[in-house]
Amino acid sequence: MNAQTTAPTIADEILEQERAYYEAVKKRDSASVARLTADECIVLGPQGVQRFDAQAAGDMAKQHDGKTTYTVDDSSVEVLSIDENTAVIAYKLSSEKPAGETSETYDTSVWVRKEDGRWACALHAEASATTSS
Repeated sequence: MNAQTTAPTIADEILEQERAYYEAVKKRDSASVARLTADECIVLGPQGVQRFDAQAAGDMAKQHDGKTTYTVDDSSVEVLSIDENTAVIAYKLSSEKPAGETSETYDTSVWVRKEDGRWACALHAEASATTSS
């Protein structure tokens, strides 16, 4: 009996890219971060809205502490394929800093497939998962 391999779905590909991005940031791998970032990218987070190019994203990765860990809550992952070259992913993310401080955010990214077939992040946004009363 021949074993059949199933081609990865766009959802599988996008989740893999998202995880690769966090791993590259943790390792301060500026080349991988730049490769995984679209030529122009927008990021929305606690610092506000920022627009930068792939090289600047790579340069920012060099400033990471290299010790913060990121964990995607697999049960929260939602991927929406807009078309064969565009997808949106949303999920809950836990972060743990070296001193033990933890935080949770809801993250979303828009990924676009470049002409060479690679996926690149064109937009990333995060919002605190903590609500204030």
